[in-house]
Amino acid sequence: MAASAAQLQSDEDSSSSGVDTNPAVVASAAADGADTASPISRHVSISLSEYGIESTTATLDDKDVLYTTLGDPVMFTYELQSGERVELCNGGADRPLTFGNRKEYTACLRQRLLEGLVERARVDHIRAGFASVVPIHILNTMTPQDMQLRMCGQSCIGLEFLKAHTAYQTGLHETNPHIRFFWQVLEEMTKDELSRFIKFACNQERLPVTCPCQSNPASPNVHVPPYPMKIGSADGDDRADPDTRYVRVETCMFLVKLPLYSTLEVMRRKIMYAIHCRDDPLFG
Repeated sequence: MAASAAQLQSDEDSSSSGVDTNPAVVASAAADGADTASPISRHVSISLSEYGIESTTATLDDKDVLYTTLGDPVMFTYELQSGERVELCNGGADRPLTFGNRKEYTACLRQRLLEGLVERARVDHIRAGFASVVPIHILNTMTPQDMQLRMCGQSCIGLEFLKAHTAYQTGLHETNPHIRFFWQVLEEMTKDELSRFIKFACNQERLPVTCPCQSNPASPNVHVPPYPMKIGSADGDDRADPDTRYVRVETCMFLVKLPLYSTLEVMRRKIMYAIHCRDDPLFG
């Protein structure tokens, strides 16, 4: 979130350093008669570059005003994408940002950004984009749950549906021993483990529940992405012991490359390692 750019962190500074003279942050302590040459108790690291304020480190007091790199005081206002500047609170246009009110400023800014997420104009733009893909009038016939199912797929992976939408590369068949091991391991998985496998194989956590090949028998090879899942042979030297190799995938192709593992237990161990290990063991 943009508000996170406003990070104002303070700590007690027991050193006797003087006031920072960086022009990006000016200490306006003269108003309350403070001696700018004397030590001030707080040391602050400021990062507000997204709002035109230079990142810097300075020694500040609660009443010190923060200025932009152009020399203008930062006020309790925010500039919209349209260019309009709005107040973050009542009287914000006349209220400067100081070290003392920094937390209130970031809270007001965060609230304004959250409100901006649900502004009617933005929702209308989303609606217009959605209407360019889906006829709006059909939405009246669907419940929110229907929409979620059609757009996101089902949270529970249908293994039989996945099997029916799997293609085997040349030389492989579903009757091969290691292919049978593969499907047996998937059948033994919990729902969470199966979702992890799908995430590993195609970088999606859900899969579509329908496919054009079902409704159009004349075009059995027409599928909705990411279907079909493809199972291929392992890369590399075939002379190497397959039980020492790892399952590899090409997520953009939904392609799983299976070594010729010798037993069900080896297949189970390698697949479980793949779906629970965050790093590719062969990377680098």
